[in-house]
Amino acid sequence: MVKVGFDSYNKKMKKAEKNSTRNWMLLAAAVVAPLLIAEIALHGFIPAADRPEAFAHQLSENPKLFYDPVPRASREVTYFEGTVDETAVRYEINAAGFRDRDYSVKPPSGVERIVFLGDSIVFGFSVDGHDAMPKQLEQRFRDHDDATQVLNMGVSGYDTEQEVEFFKVKGAAYEPDLVVVGYALNDARYASWELDVLRNNWEAFVRQPATNIRTKTLAFLFKNSRILDLLNRQFHIQKRASFLQAYPLLFDFVEEKYLSQRDPEGSPYRRLEALIQQEATRLGTPEPALNYMMQGIGFRNENPVFSSHWQLSEAAFRDLAQLSKERGFGVAVVLWPLMSSMATYPLGPLHQFLRVKLEAMGFEVIDPKDYLQELWMSHGDKLSLDGIHFTPWANEKISNFLYPRIRDILRAQASDNDG
Repeated sequence: MVKVGFDSYNKKMKKAEKNSTRNWMLLAAAVVAPLLIAEIALHGFIPAADRPEAFAHQLSENPKLFYDPVPRASREVTYFEGTVDETAVRYEINAAGFRDRDYSVKPPSGVERIVFLGDSIVFGFSVDGHDAMPKQLEQRFRDHDDATQVLNMGVSGYDTEQEVEFFKVKGAAYEPDLVVVGYALNDARYASWELDVLRNNWEAFVRQPATNIRTKTLAFLFKNSRILDLLNRQFHIQKRASFLQAYPLLFDFVEEKYLSQRDPEGSPYRRLEALIQQEATRLGTPEPALNYMMQGIGFRNENPVFSSHWQLSEAAFRDLAQLSKERGFGVAVVLWPLMSSMATYPLGPLHQFLRVKLEAMGFEVIDPKDYLQELWMSHGDKLSLDGIHFTPWANEKISNFLYPRIRDILRAQASDNDG
């Protein structure tokens, strides 16, 4: 009787366990099935979320770039609205993701090609595409019956490290004979309007490669699930729950990067501060203008994230020098001054420092500082509207200045390659 009762009990328990398992499976199916149906339905009606955008740029999948131009983007922006200087500018990005017309990747037979790298000065901030520096320079070649192509690969807000990385990702494939880098003196510090816009978007995470199962899973879910996308847009769940953040937030990543790689006190770049102060005293540079320029090049900033990181720029230039040897293209660097108090401009020691460093790497250096000072003295109002970016008129003048110098560098490069 005991054995029979025990067997009966076992059968009842197994049946109960079986029923319980079935009930759980039914419950799971009842929960999962509607979610799958909802996902399928939403995929049919709701497109995938765009990457966060600022201006004509989007968050990049490349953690060194942070952001890059949106292929085929078209944006019209009005500047100085309500003033006599009001102007509407259209920014057109080509299919390859840079501000220019479309090009074949392989250069046409017999046509020399220049890739022009830089930040917003080269990109052509606040001017139409045909008025941007690279296209003005290309027009000078055409004026002399020369079919040399000049590709505008400037990206607003980039520093030297980003510019060289952009060249690796996009520019190198176009097989340039010469790479021209427009170096703005504020490139050695964090100074990006695009990042400031993107930092306020809680979807702006640095898309560095996933390193573990958790990160890969979260990244996959937030990238592919329309339900999670809708919930995240509505309730900012990634903002509220840090454990759901598969990647670091963009601005946190940038701050940590620049704080950890600042130029150390006593480094050759940091010692320039004293030399520039001496030059300012000698020339009588007004203190507000001096302070503005000092902050622009990475000195005298209250927030240490804005301190100079020339060592990053220098490493990027060395990387570019190695690429030029491997691939056989020349490199020229154009130094853009900060256009403030040009009559008593104190940054000569920085210009000399950069020339020595860059020429030691084998680069040709073009410094239009003296020419721009002359333009400033006679046509100050026509040169720049904000002290950094050039007007269409100034872009034309500077292109006239650059053309013979870049033409000669290109010819010398061709002669060296033939030899």
